[in-house]
Amino acid sequence: MKRVLVAGALGTVVLTFGGTVPSSHSDVSRLLLPMPSAQAKETCSDKTLKGKWSVAYDGSLLGVIMGTAFTPGAVSVVALLDSDGAGSFTGTGTANVNGATGAQSGIGTYTVNPDCTGTGTFNYGTWSMDVFFVISREGDTKEVRFINTSQPAVLRGTARPL
Repeated sequence: MKRVLVAGALGTVVLTFGGTVPSSHSDVSRLLLPMPSAQAKETCSDKTLKGKWSVAYDGSLLGVIMGTAFTPGAVSVVALLDSDGAGSFTGTGTANVNGATGAQSGIGTYTVNPDCTGTGTFNYGTWSMDVFFVISREGDTKEVRFINTSQPAVLRGTARPL
């Protein structure tokens, strides 16, 4: 069974996949309502992200990103990140922007909240990108899903430990 912790402005929800809910269950709505954060079993911190990670993200640039030659269009990136577990990371990878590929390297910072949500910033030298993320677990396997919250772009991605 897979559990995913999702937190937002209205509270925290734990989604469980792989189980069944009998159709005769008299209180199905109770199963779908947000769980208060105090009841959530997972707790996270910056240490949760310590180690090496495989990262992939893609999406669309909607406008010019200052400090780059990027123009609106498709973007896809794969990278390796090394996180120190204390709120900083380094990374190297390859980007494809509108069919033009190139190597990228950068550094960044992040903050993980106890409810397994967080924010981070990727700094690529002449430009940066802010993200919001959620950490999920299936047994001992972690996964980070993120979206950008800056730049004129719609980007989403996933990171998994190596």
